[in-house]
Amino acid sequence: MSSILKLTLPWPNRELSPNYRPPHWSVKAKAVAAARAVGAGLEIPADFTFPKKARFEMTLTLHPAPRRATTDTDNVLSSCKAVIDGIFQNINANDRQVYRTVIERGDCDKNKIGYIDFTLAVME
Repeated sequence: MSSILKLTLPWPNRELSPNYRPPHWSVKAKAVAAARAVGAGLEIPADFTFPKKARFEMTLTLHPAPRRATTDTDNVLSSCKAVIDGIFQNINANDRQVYRTVIERGDCDKNKIGYIDFTLAVME
């Protein structure tokens, strides 16, 4: 049994940025629905377990594409909201159970796509 969940998330779509101004509200709504579906569809390891009322620490390690190396950290967190909601839906928990959030900057992605290492740990 493990009380730590590690996933690799795709870099968020630009339509999910709080600074993005879509030409129509449906553009952002579709991007949010797609991101939530990604989170809900991720394969969760069978050995990941947690108590029903667990408190979590969530860590996001950003690995931006080289052209996005100066991305605003709080915008990335906001852009990840839908995929994080999908992950919590997937594990039958609520993101209100996150008591600590850590955002770290990792190395730039060598494949020039960008990704995020997501870690969810049960706090003792």
